[in-house]
Amino acid sequence: MKLASNNDNDEQLQYYRLPGEVSLSEAALEYAREFAEALSATGPSSKWLVSIDWGIARSTQYPDGTVEDHGPGLNLGGDRRERYPAAALHDGSGFQFAVAIPNEVLDASEKRLIDYDPSVFGNLIVR
Repeated sequence: MKLASNNDNDEQLQYYRLPGEVSLSEAALEYAREFAEALSATGPSSKWLVSIDWGIARSTQYPDGTVEDHGPGLNLGGDRRERYPAAALHDGSGFQFAVAIPNEVLDASEKRLIDYDPSVFGNLIVR
């Protein structure tokens, strides 16, 4: 089944996890679904897409200028759908999302599972 996208550039697929390569726990899927609703990314015709991406350096800068380093991990975000190859889109039962996790991170995981964990920065973790 081909999902809607204006970008079918297979060369970009190397950056994304294809459906079946990684799964989301029910809690992570619900977290992403709530974000999709806030983004109005609620279907294949939406111009917005939920993205779950691995960041190697994540930090928060506070108004007083201090910076808190959070280290590498997953980020939940939104982006324009046309930037993502159609083959990289996952079905979230009512919304679509894309996942970008480097091979070495996914290969080191035991379950190849993205889970919701409110104790970590970004609330998502690879298990």
